[in-house]
This record gives sequence, C-alpha cells and structure tokens, in this order.
Amino acid sequence: MSAALPEPDLGGPPRPAGTLAWGETAVLALAPVLVGLWLRPGDPFFLGGGFSWPVLGPVLSGLRYGSLHGLACALLLDLSLLLFFREGHAGALPLATAAGFALCGALCGEFCDGWTRRVGAASLRAEQARARLDEFSRTFQVLRASHEKLERRALGATSLREALLAVRRAVVLDPGANGLGRAAERILALLAEHAAVHAASLHPIDRQGRLLPAVATLGDVPVAPPDDPLVREALAQGKLAALPGPDAGPSSGPILAALPLTDIAGTVHALVVVRDLHFLAFNDDTLALLAVIGGHLGDIVAAAGGGPDDPAPAAFERKLRRAAEDARRFGLPSTLITLALRPLGADALAGRLLEERRGLDPAVRLRDAEGRPLVLILLQLTDARGAGGYLSRLDRLLGMSLSEGATASVRVISGTGSLDDLLAPLQPTPTSDAPPAAALPARC
Repeated sequence: MSAALPEPDLGGPPRPAGTLAWGETAVLALAPVLVGLWLRPGDPFFLGGGFSWPVLGPVLSGLRYGSLHGLACALLLDLSLLLFFREGHAGALPLATAAGFALCGALCGEFCDGWTRRVGAASLRAEQARARLDEFSRTFQVLRASHEKLERRALGATSLREALLAVRRAVVLDPGANGLGRAAERILALLAEHAAVHAASLHPIDRQGRLLPAVATLGDVPVAPPDDPLVREALAQGKLAALPGPDAGPSSGPILAALPLTDIAGTVHALVVVRDLHFLAFNDDTLALLAVIGGHLGDIVAAAGGGPDDPAPAAFERKLRRAAEDARRFGLPSTLITLALRPLGADALAGRLLEERRGLDPAVRLRDAEGRPLVLILLQLTDARGAGGYLSRLDRLLGMSLSEGATASVRVISGTGSLDDLLAPLQPTPTSDAPPAAALPARC
C-alpha cells in the first residue's frame, strides 16, 4: 500500500496536527463545565445567569479548527449537559440551549472553513505567480545576456560596407590638395559613427615624418601631439597600435589606440589618436574595423595628392592592391570580374556596365593586347556567391543575358593568391577615348 502524499501548504496560520487539535477540542468542551462546577456547583452551565458561558468552547473550537471540530466540541458539551440533568438536577433538559451549542459550533466552523479556502486559493495563486516570476526572471537574465552580447557584436562589427561607403561619400578631397583640410572633421565624425569612438584627435604628418598638432578633435582632448609609445609604434610600422600592445610597453597617457592613415604604398599621411571608445566596442572587431578604415582613408589622401592627371588604371590598381591587402590581413573577401566584350556594340555595353556598378566597386575600361575591349570591375567585400548575384542583377538591369555580349571571368581575391596575376590585365594601355572610371556615375 502506497504512503499517503503530504498535504500541500496552502498558507494561513499554522494549524496543530490531528491528535493535538482533537485534544484541544476536548479541552474547550470540558474546561468551561469544570470551571462552572467550581464556581456554581448547582448551575455549572450558567443557565440561570442570562448567558451560557460554556458556549465559548464550541465557538473557539469552530473558529480555530473548522466546522467539524466546532460541531464535535458542541456535541461533547451537549453530552455533559445531558449527564448533568440525568444525575438528579431538577428541571427539564434545555433543548434550546443544546441546539444553540451545536449551531454556534457549526456556524463558526463554517466561517473558519470559508476563510481557510479563500486563503488557500490566494496562496495557490501567489505560488503560481511566484513560479511565473521566477521563470520570467530567468528568461529576463538570458535575454539581457543575449542583448549585451548582441550589443557588443553590433558595436564591434559595424557593417564594413556601410562604413566604407560613408568614407567614400563623405571624405572628398580636392585633387592635388595638400593635407586633409575640412575633411578632417568628417573623418572623426565617421569614426564616431561607425566605430563608437568618443574622443580622438587627427594629426597630420609632415615630410620628415613628424607628428604635427591636431587639425581636428572629437571630444575634450589636447591639440598638442602626444608623446606615447603607441604613437611611436604606429608611425614606425604604419599599422594600428592599440592597448595592450605587444611591443609598445606601458602607455604614458590615456591613449587607447593610434590609427595611421596609411596608403597602399605604405606612406603615413596622418594619425588618429583614439583616447576614448565605448567600453563594449574596445574589442578585436572594432580595432580591425579601424585598421581597414584607416587604410582606405590613406588611399583617399594619396589619390587626392596624385593630381587630376592620375590615370584611371593607376587608381584601379591601388584599389586592387588594397583589396588584396584587406584579404591578406583581415580575411575580407573581394572579387575581380573581368568582362571581355565582343566588338559588336562593345562601346554601348561598356558604358552601361560602368554606369550600373555599385558605389563601392571601382571599375575601369581597357583594351587587351589584341585590342579587344575589356571592363574590369572590383567587387569589394563580396565573395563568389555575391559575385554570382551581381552578374544576375546585371542581366536584369541590361534586359539581356550578359553572355550575349561579353565573356565573364570571376576571380576571388584571397590572401594567398598571386598579386601579379591580378595586376596582369592592367598592363595594356587604356583606350584614349575611355573616360576614367572615377568620373562615371555609380549606383549603390
């Protein structure tokens, strides 16, 4: 035979066990009679005093333990009353008093039972609410941890294509410009927007490689060039130096990172000294993003210093080298599409292809060694799958299959491939009537 399950705790005041409860019920029934015998031996039930005080026994028992105990206490009291009159007490048995004892015990016990049921129901609802609250608390903690992880990822891994597009659109330098000019403020604003930089200063570099006072600042930072191991390391190596630096040693000031604007040839044009970053954004992803942006900014400054006669193949070659460098250092994918055009309708098709390219993708129009027209398109931050989607998009935009007018060759740029093979198509001399790719409109 299985053991009985314990009764669940429904709340309310603690109640004695069964034996103790029945014992208290018996005491409440007999104690008033014994006290009455001591005070008034001839009338222990106070029948002649206007109020029968022993009725308090069933009332208290019913209020404490319920209707069953209240009625049992009243029956014991009625039994004592019956024995008292049978032992020779004069007068008739007061049936009304006996019935009143039973009625008081039962009614008071019913009130106790109702109150206990309400308290038990409220306790059950509270227990359910507590369980739901515990479940909600655990779910909230998981959600908060997930949100913090997502926030760190969002701050540290801003869309690189979006950041580079913003760099290309916002940082526009006049050809042949000496220095950054008004673009310095915009550069710091871009770093604040896409890399969570809170405080930084931008310092130009003179021809002797010395750091000059800041031409633009973000936040409350000093204008004077800092003397810091991170700055010296960044200038010496031409790469981002950040805490903790393996070779920088202890920093002499509140500098988190030194970002050189280095072009693809390795020339440092300026230095961004980062003094404050969002605490969740100071991670490897954000530092890699800063390094990539710094390289592209360096290329923009170098292209502006090249002058207006800088040919389109040379500009395309720099971007191709930058894509290969990004793939080698950061594992960022890029794809080179070479389109060999058929002579019939080549000029019109080449113009359409250059017009329909995306804003971040440089393109150039050349001729191969046999004089056949070529169009080279560099899909930055795009893998082979994205290149396939781009070619399908060209089919829809052109209203025809691209294979009808050109032969496409797709090559993914990786950090292990040969750079000479990528640059081979740029060796022929471009056509004299082909406008430079940078002067053609582009669609994002």
